[in-house]
Amino acid sequence: MPEYLQKWIANDNTKISFISDFGVFTKKSTLVSLRKFFLEQGDFNKSKIAQDIRLADGEMLFNTFEWIKSKELELNSEEEFEVLEEMVRVINSNRKKGKS
Repeated sequence: MPEYLQKWIANDNTKISFISDFGVFTKKSTLVSLRKFFLEQGDFNKSKIAQDIRLADGEMLFNTFEWIKSKELELNSEEEFEVLEEMVRVINSNRKKGKS
């Protein structure tokens, strides 16, 4: 996100909600939480992947695979593998339904 937009938002929840409504993935979004999980190996609720309508087409999940690759991240925990498996499951499930 451009710096000027980050300054404009400045942790204002109304502004964050406003740009989120336009499809911008903010720090509270599932996608950002997912990527932070792989970077910082914190906690992540994998059921959010299937529940988030914005991830339904699978494109952002597939882009997350590419992002993991580009960052040369290694999966070192069982939880990371489980989250990755859930990403694959959601992508494949949506492809079967003809969404991707």
